[in-house]
Order: sequence, then C-alpha cells, then structure tokens
Amino acid sequence: GVRLSVVHAAQDQSKEIEQLLGLEWALRKLLWRAELSLMFHWLGIKPVDATQLINALQGFEFSLREIRLGSASA
Repeated sequence: GVRLSVVHAAQDQSKEIEQLLGLEWALRKLLWRAELSLMFHWLGIKPVDATQLINALQGFEFSLREIRLGSASA
C-alpha cells in the first residue's frame, strides 16, 4: 500500500522511495539474522531472542505510516 501511494503521488517522491529502500534492506538484514539465530537455536548453540526483530518491525510500521501519510498529504 505504501509503495502504491508513493508511486501514484502527483509530486516527486524520491525522498520517500529512498526511505522505503532503506527500510526494506534493514528488514531483510533483520530477517536474515533471525533465520541465522533460529538455525543456531535448532542446533542447540544459543537461545532465540526475538526482541530486536519485534522492536524493528514496530519501528518499520511507524516509518511506513509516516511515509504513507507524507505522500498522501503531498
């Protein structure tokens, strides 16, 4: 939804697109870390701590809302 609202905006949204790309890469890195952590947990090496992933997802949701509201008001 955020991507569509940015793409269909009447004005230049390059700042918002840059923010979206940054958020996407940050999310991908966190998901890779979570998968690696789960693999270590499965091997019995280290317990799983999902706190960072949960906090990051909440932060991403907030950032996406800001981007969407910014592009909707523009």
